[in-house]
Amino acid sequence: MVDVRADLLEVGIKAGLAVMAQMFASDVEAICGSRYRHEKLRKGSCWGTTGGEVVLGGKRITVKRPRVRSGTHEVALPTYEHFKDSDPLTKRVLEQVLLGVSARRYHSSLEGNGSCLRVRGVSKSAVSRRFVMAGAERIAEWMNRPLDELEIVALFMDGIRVGDHMVVAAIGVDSDGCKHALGIWEGATENSAVCQALIDNLLNRGLRVDKPMLFVIDGAKALTKVIRQTFGKNAVIQRCQRHKMGCPSFAT
Repeated sequence: MVDVRADLLEVGIKAGLAVMAQMFASDVEAICGSRYRHEKLRKGSCWGTTGGEVVLGGKRITVKRPRVRSGTHEVALPTYEHFKDSDPLTKRVLEQVLLGVSARRYHSSLEGNGSCLRVRGVSKSAVSRRFVMAGAERIAEWMNRPLDELEIVALFMDGIRVGDHMVVAAIGVDSDGCKHALGIWEGATENSAVCQALIDNLLNRGLRVDKPMLFVIDGAKALTKVIRQTFGKNAVIQRCQRHKMGCPSFAT
């Protein structure tokens, strides 16, 4: 079973956990100073790690978090305090992460937030901004990683709605039967230009086209046309049976 939306959310969650770990480390450095340096004005000391839970992707996930102490009291990390109660992958944030909004453009993509950025980056809105900007960088790395080492034998492609955006996504299956979220591309509709742009991106990153490949799609004419033009006789196209039966979700 291949669920494009679930696979893309999994990519977002993995990137989010990596970003979260970096943010924990930044909080520790802000409180304790740089590691292996004696600083007289430090507000606390590192105290190992412990288990904790954060909310991510609509579910609670167990993570390791650093501990910081000041005297006899434990100092709360602002990032952990935010993530243990709030899910950063809300509808709005997930849109920004999946669409790869750059740090340069992120501020202009959101509504005004008054003076929250002056509060040393620990308010809820500031923490969310830090998460999304760092997450966008992770997604950009994912969208540019090479594919030449993967032996993809089947490609599932479909357009999915993320908020007000249409995103065409590609999930590959290799010769061992493992799934790989390969890429996404944003467009107003699932048209030929958007589909071609996504396929060109996959080819530029090294997707192999020298052997026959199975394409499972929803029957969209634009997608069929692009696949035929790009892969020629090596393209074996199968219409998704769930789409054919009228199922609203992409699963086959």
